[in-house]
Amino acid sequence: MDILNFLNFSGINIAVFISSILISLRLEGFKVESIGKLLISSFVLFFSQILLIQFILGSFGILNYLNISICSYLLFSISALSFGKKAFNFKVWNFKKLDLPDFSVSLLIFAPILFLLIAKFFNAALQIPLEYDSVAYHLPFISEWLQTGSLLKPYYSAFAGPISYYPSNYELFDLWSFLPFRNDFFANLLNFPLFGLLGMMTWKILRNFKIDKLTAIFATAIPFYMPVFLTQAGMPLVDLFFTISFAFAFYYLQEIYLNKDLNLSDFLLFGLSLGLFIGTKYLGLVYASVLIFAIFICTLFKVWNKKTEIFKYAGVAIFGLFLTGSFFYFRNWFDSGNPLFPVNLSLFGFEIFEGYKGSNQSLLDTSLLANSNSKENLKSFFDYFYYLASPMGIISIFIPIILFFQVGLNAFLSRLKKTNFKDYANGIYLALFGFLFFMIYLKAPYTFRDLAPNIRYAMPFLLIGTFSIAYTVDRMKFLKPIFYFLMALYFAYFLLFGIVMPPEFIDVNGGTFIDLNIITTYKTSFMYLIASILSLFFFIQISFFKFKKFKLKAFALIITLLCGIGFQFNFLTFSFEERENLTNYWIDSWFSKYQFNMDVLKSSIWLNQNLTSGNIAYSGFNFHYHYFGRNFKFKADYVNINECLECRYVDYKKSKDSIRRDPNFENWFSNLEQLNKNYLVVNPNATYGVRSYEYEWAKEFSDKFELVFQANDVYIFKIKYDK
Repeated sequence: MDILNFLNFSGINIAVFISSILISLRLEGFKVESIGKLLISSFVLFFSQILLIQFILGSFGILNYLNISICSYLLFSISALSFGKKAFNFKVWNFKKLDLPDFSVSLLIFAPILFLLIAKFFNAALQIPLEYDSVAYHLPFISEWLQTGSLLKPYYSAFAGPISYYPSNYELFDLWSFLPFRNDFFANLLNFPLFGLLGMMTWKILRNFKIDKLTAIFATAIPFYMPVFLTQAGMPLVDLFFTISFAFAFYYLQEIYLNKDLNLSDFLLFGLSLGLFIGTKYLGLVYASVLIFAIFICTLFKVWNKKTEIFKYAGVAIFGLFLTGSFFYFRNWFDSGNPLFPVNLSLFGFEIFEGYKGSNQSLLDTSLLANSNSKENLKSFFDYFYYLASPMGIISIFIPIILFFQVGLNAFLSRLKKTNFKDYANGIYLALFGFLFFMIYLKAPYTFRDLAPNIRYAMPFLLIGTFSIAYTVDRMKFLKPIFYFLMALYFAYFLLFGIVMPPEFIDVNGGTFIDLNIITTYKTSFMYLIASILSLFFFIQISFFKFKKFKLKAFALIITLLCGIGFQFNFLTFSFEERENLTNYWIDSWFSKYQFNMDVLKSSIWLNQNLTSGNIAYSGFNFHYHYFGRNFKFKADYVNINECLECRYVDYKKSKDSIRRDPNFENWFSNLEQLNKNYLVVNPNATYGVRSYEYEWAKEFSDKFELVFQANDVYIFKIKYDK
């Protein structure tokens, strides 16, 4: 790993984060009343700036490392010149005492999970990306953006459907880390810092509900002991960020609801957070509708006497939403005439946006709700949900009923005791949120067809369930000792059966949660990693939080930052070089039972070993990311088999055979020649019911296609053109 690139990559991230802090201070009028809220606002702005830089550069086809560096430092310079002087006025930093949980209790609860995450981080740093969805479509999008510098043209991902139209905010964070090194090294690592954000957001939201610290810290740990959350570690999956961006929006909804006076900055940050959310998954649109309705009612209630003001606050929120959440929807609109393509959108029988005919019904048919009419299906759901969402997840399904009962009881008691019923309003909206979010999960596409992996679609619901469980325990005081005891048992149960003896469900994407063989093989490096992380952790705890003077805090933070960059570079350099040597080991570990995946990866290794550059056509399957080559040295595309060189899914939406219509060898070969393809990779049997014309033509016209490699049903042909 090049130290100059690493230092500059660290520099641009630090610059963007500092500018985020400065902008947060400006939004708060340079009055820091809560360091927690300042941090949350800074993270929202940090993610927003990274997206906006890439949206702008990618729209002009100039998205590259040099330009993101220039933009990052330019933003930092502008914010520092504009707000720096006021920000470093020490009077600004008279914030309230930090609201932190008891250190010893937190250490006892989180130490096992911290160790597991460090072990998983070690594994992930030594492994190339292999998770199926990432290899099939998430990472190919990023490869295309990296090679072209443009975000405007949806990637044509054959045999996977028109999924390149899906909103892709998270993929841009991957791209941000790929550009400096032209390498996918950070793909498996990006989710690890998000676990810290998950803990912070859960804690802050629970404390906003006035839940006592001991109950709140036990509840904060609940998602960390759910396998569905932990399996996001070490994989380029979007669902953890999706859930955290939901938590950002929920937090600002809380702030708007709880504060006596409305604050425009809260509405802006709510909009930015919701934009991060809906710009990550289409499913976010449905979840977001609940949040939007809630904030509308809350705002309307507070400005009842000045109803026209709601337009001002709504305008600010919509502006934030537009900045971070609209790019991919507008791109799809311009490209296909439908912002939600491939979904067909109709209202009262009138078609508003045309998508694939019948797509809506076919998507609904894959949902849990559409398949809940048999005992076998329900049993399968509860089995998988129990293992992946834990017993706490099962409780989350029924907690809205308990909350409604609790609210009704409190309403009755409030009449007798003349207490304020507003104290129980939180229970009402938590119960409603829990019920609505669970229904949204049940109706989400693919939740039944891909039952185990897509329990991750329930993660926002499970977070609401966590809040609801903590709220119920806090309000029903007699439950607290029982809750603490059961949580301690549950944590022990998870560590014993979930990790030491993991069931087949613990990692539904292949492999195991932690590969102990890798850790024992590289035990010296692993121990160094643990020592480095723990030393930084205790330095922050002992030095930064114990110092009273601002100057000492700032000095401690700078020293911690420099030490962190140093140990990260040392470890990452080792793993950056070593992981390529472990490629075959990880392929065998993940896919020894899946011959097709093994064959695809073996053929990609052959290409990497035998070619320095290449322009590859593939067909028959969509597990194709590794055909871009290590360090993205190849181009890889599906090539149309008809007269239409540039056609993509949107151009075939009215065709019965979609992309495979009107097959013709002369047209296909002409397309290959125009695109300068020199190798063809094809598997004639990978997609059931789809005829492999490319394989038949390659065999028939042996003068134009030379077989150079074969791994069972995966064939690589060298393409020969007439000179």
